[in-house]
Amino acid sequence: AAAAAVGGGDAAATASISFLSFRAAAAARFFSATRATACAPNRASTTPAFLVPRAAATRCLHRCARRCASNSSSAAQSCDLTSTVLSVASPSMLLHAELDQWAAEDKAAPIWWRDDDAVADTPQLQQLLALAERYAIPMTLAVIPEPVEQSLADRLADNPLMTVAQHGWSHHNNGAPDAKTIELGGLVDRQALRRDLATGRERLQYLFDQPVAMMVPPWNRIERDVLAMLPELGFSVVSSCNRRPAMSLFPTGLARCNTHADPIAWRDGRDFAGEEATLEPLVSHLRWLRTEADSDERAGMMTHHLVHTDRVWQFTEKFAGLVSSHPGARWVTGDT
Repeated sequence: AAAAAVGGGDAAATASISFLSFRAAAAARFFSATRATACAPNRASTTPAFLVPRAAATRCLHRCARRCASNSSSAAQSCDLTSTVLSVASPSMLLHAELDQWAAEDKAAPIWWRDDDAVADTPQLQQLLALAERYAIPMTLAVIPEPVEQSLADRLADNPLMTVAQHGWSHHNNGAPDAKTIELGGLVDRQALRRDLATGRERLQYLFDQPVAMMVPPWNRIERDVLAMLPELGFSVVSSCNRRPAMSLFPTGLARCNTHADPIAWRDGRDFAGEEATLEPLVSHLRWLRTEADSDERAGMMTHHLVHTDRVWQFTEKFAGLVSSHPGARWVTGDT
């Protein structure tokens, strides 16, 4: 019956983000209701299932997983239960559980936020800035230099939370007709592109009165010969998406700081992609950072304030609150 109730929560969660907290709580209740069998076969639980908090349930889940690894012959039932709970837990619950692991190891997951396609002061930009201020989130704003307006510089003046990055030149597709969209590569004349990128950096530094160290390629694509130009043009960081390749592939003096989560379903109406599609890559990357990665890597959220729907805004509010309040996470900048 508990599993059936959780299944109903899954369907509701797909339709509305407001049901996601119920889904996580239902998973916690389901797990805590059966924890006497899985976690302590010889000890009955005296705690009512509905009083067991979500964090306690996820910690118990991790203990079950560790017991499976060390005592496989006697913990088959625990393994089965762990798999069941993982299948019903919401992605936000799993993110919380991963951050619990960071906190248990006396570490805080480094998470940064990049927002793309800024050109002017708009109501959507003001909503983003208000979100950053509520949760004290340092954000990197990827600004398109060719169409940028003075109103954007006026809005960001004296805002210590906002760092400006350069988002290509004009966000124009220079790819071949049958190729993927790309501005920093494709068919464009390289010398003309070099001039445009240099002009763009000068314009942004003048308008915003701050150094511009990061290049954010439009569509997160940049060809190798254009990548090699960046240090010569004054850039020290490049940011695209997904896990960064080996740093040996990069020009000397150029760091890479990528994003790993995008809440927008670009090929499906540009509405909210859903918690699963958005958070699972981030959780996977955080787990990799915690267990395998080099120390200077971080995890990133990518947003596009100009096209956010109400559901995307609701998600960003929830995500910002979770990360800001969790002892196993810390906001970092992406420019170093």
